Amino acid sequence: MRARRTFYPFMVFCLMSLMALQVRASEEIPKLGAKYNYKTWQCDIKGNGFTLTVKKKLTIYNKKGEEYNSFSVSESKFSKLKEVAITVSDADGNALYTRNKKDLKKQCGYSSFALYVDDCTYYTELTASQFPYSIEYEYKIDFKSLFSWRSATFQNYIPVDHASYTLSHYRGFSFRYKLVNLDITPITHVQGSTETTVWELDNIPALEIIDYLPPGYHEKGQIRFAANQFTLDGYRYTGEDWNAISEWYRKLYEDRLLPADSSATPGGREEMTSIYNDVTDKIRYVAIEDGIGGWQPYAAELTEQRGFGDCKDMSTLLISKLRNSGIEAYPVHVLTRSSGPIDIDFPSVSFDHVITVAVMDGDTVWMDPTCENCPIGELPESDEDIDVIVDTREGGRVWRTPSSNPQDNRIIRMTDASILPDRRVAFKTKFSATGNIGRVYRGRFQSYDKDETRRHINAIFPGAEKKYLITKYSVENLEEIDQPLVIKIEAISRKPVDKIGKTLYYNPYFFCNLSK
Repeated sequence: MRARRTFYPFMVFCLMSLMALQVRASEEIPKLGAKYNYKTWQCDIKGNGFTLTVKKKLTIYNKKGEEYNSFSVSESKFSKLKEVAITVSDADGNALYTRNKKDLKKQCGYSSFALYVDDCTYYTELTASQFPYSIEYEYKIDFKSLFSWRSATFQNYIPVDHASYTLSHYRGFSFRYKLVNLDITPITHVQGSTETTVWELDNIPALEIIDYLPPGYHEKGQIRFAANQFTLDGYRYTGEDWNAISEWYRKLYEDRLLPADSSATPGGREEMTSIYNDVTDKIRYVAIEDGIGGWQPYAAELTEQRGFGDCKDMSTLLISKLRNSGIEAYPVHVLTRSSGPIDIDFPSVSFDHVITVAVMDGDTVWMDPTCENCPIGELPESDEDIDVIVDTREGGRVWRTPSSNPQDNRIIRMTDASILPDRRVAFKTKFSATGNIGRVYRGRFQSYDKDETRRHINAIFPGAEKKYLITKYSVENLEEIDQPLVIKIEAISRKPVDKIGKTLYYNPYFFCNLSK
């Protein structure tokens, strides 16, 4: 009897907890529209490479859930997609149709961020005529280098019933891992010369979508991996810290710099500005990433000769010229804001951008030569206020890029309005944009033709051409990137303002609202 009194409250608590989970799931799934039944990864380390087998199953409950019904996977010169098997089933588990690698669409070469890359993406959308239905797929990729070994994301914006990662490797294999927002105790088995470790977790809740959070907050639950030794196209990496990461990247670019000028004397701010402007004016941003070229810059001399290059090409040329003018300058390895923050406590080779920093009189001057509308010392929003790795003379160091002053990122709209004798309104508007928002508008107008410019000018006002007749406009300081972008507009309303009795009623708020 005593034992019953001891365990009965605990059993009630367990049942209540289980019921709470079930109620939460029953409320969450219709709202989110889908869930993952399982997500599993099997990673087999093979010398300098590895094979990754991924299996996932998800159930689509309604129209909302169909945003998760697409499948895509990529390969490159350093990876090969070996197998794909997809099955779409109805609510009773009956297979509706299957797909394999040959059935998938394939896109190679071009992307929105580069002129050419060597990646090929296989993709398709998977639907059914009735809800709910399930999508189950498995694919296998062979990777030539442990450089490509990254992370596994257990959590998503929909619930996950079960997730597991199985790592199989030879004994003595040196690696690091980090759990991010996951509480898992891995289980390791050793059989002969092979060691296997399993991380698994059940009932993973959906990650709530929260707007306006800075990078690094509210991250998905995941496991990050990094090998302590690997070779990529003959370039060898060994280490566990930012100095080792810095040394790895230095091997890729140090022989790509311009020949050093030993007679260089320290240059001043004016000379640094001249060099920066010369590089940004003469070198056009174009990315050609083929094989090791995705991480190694072309020779600075070649970039200068042909007049184009990607971020690392342009930074390598800029650094060369600054150093040859006696100015201390370093490459900066960046994970842009849209890709999330670097993990300071977990050194890895995961970067997607390269910029430049110069040190003069004990102060830093930051430069992104790929930003056509950034004056020297100013960075685009994607580079601002983030931790970066600077390849200094003392090794890899974590620095933080500066944040622009909010007062420098403004839209100022000034309007003089007059009610004419016919009760129409004539107005003159001056629209000034500075900082990040100024760069956005300047980039748009630089790419617009005459008709696109006219349409954008009209779009500044709600109702556009239906309510207003624009009689004159101009876009000023389009090429003067250190000046505000100024748009001047003169217009007349097409209809008279409302009149009730002897009173005229006019709403002066005719500008579009800012988006979030």
